[in-house]
Amino acid sequence: NLVLGDDGRLYLSWVESLGESGHALRFSTWTGTGWSTAKTIARGGNWFVNWADFPSLAVLADGTIAAHWLDKSSQGTYSYDVKISISRDGGYHWSSPITPHRDRTLTEHGFVSMVPLDAGRFGLFWLDGREMSGDHGNAKGDMALRYSVLTADGVLAPERVVDDRVCECCQTSAVRTDNGDLLVVYRDRSEDEVRDIGLARASKNGFSD
Repeated sequence: NLVLGDDGRLYLSWVESLGESGHALRFSTWTGTGWSTAKTIARGGNWFVNWADFPSLAVLADGTIAAHWLDKSSQGTYSYDVKISISRDGGYHWSSPITPHRDRTLTEHGFVSMVPLDAGRFGLFWLDGREMSGDHGNAKGDMALRYSVLTADGVLAPERVVDDRVCECCQTSAVRTDNGDLLVVYRDRSEDEVRDIGLARASKNGFSD
């Protein structure tokens, strides 16, 4: 994944296979003439790794980095949690993992979009399957799009539902506008199974329809 941080630097992150030991999340920055020596963010032996739902970084203006990945929460194929770690020294040291969703259900949580905010905060969007049960593709209940805010000190704000019925396995994307609002785009899902790209705006007054 490639992202331009609010510090003006370009960050590339990727997952490396460690064989039987699992996987590692690593990153490098563009120096203007080449890529810096890669640093390791985290390692794990029980990650949920696939081509569609992959880790990412977000970077504040002061260089504080947030990185996310997915960690299996049970032996179920689609039972996994979002993990986020923060570095305030350019990626040399990372905080203990933080989970933005606090439902503790053994369900799907993923397709994260992280956005740098003002005042040392990150905006977090993710697909949340806590209301779903059963096998993927035949599950009962709805996948939701949820949002929270994470400070650089690792403090989470309360969760909010942006949309309570969305497609179960499609990318989200988010951006902060010049006036400070957030725009999030995702694949919506109507009661008639029409699945179109939807857009919601977050402002001080809450989320739009």
